[in-house]
Amino acid sequence: MIYFLAMLQAVPAVAVTAPTEQDDIVVLGRRLQQVEVHMNLSRRGELLRCQVSKSVGDPALDRFWCDAGQACAQEIGRRRSAMQACMEGRKEEFLKMLAASRAAHSEEAHPNAQN
Repeated sequence: MIYFLAMLQAVPAVAVTAPTEQDDIVVLGRRLQQVEVHMNLSRRGELLRCQVSKSVGDPALDRFWCDAGQACAQEIGRRRSAMQACMEGRKEEFLKMLAASRAAHSEEAHPNAQN
């Protein structure tokens, strides 16, 4: 019995910490890649329609590709490869802002939680 108690004391305590912002960004990024959308552009490159065909159940993630498509269509026009590059280029900044916003809301909701 004494040996067992000594073994328990010898096991180091493992601190449980909240996920880092980078962990959140990675998880959000993976989920964002699962969203599927269909976009229709006019001949002049205007976004006519954007419909989420596969949702991940997170309105912010579902909405990103349509919002990015709208902004990129105004910037780039109808060129498909340029549109894709433009939307991909907006992804990292979006994920950083979303992760930071959610972390701030989490801290507001749980002010006494330890990191």
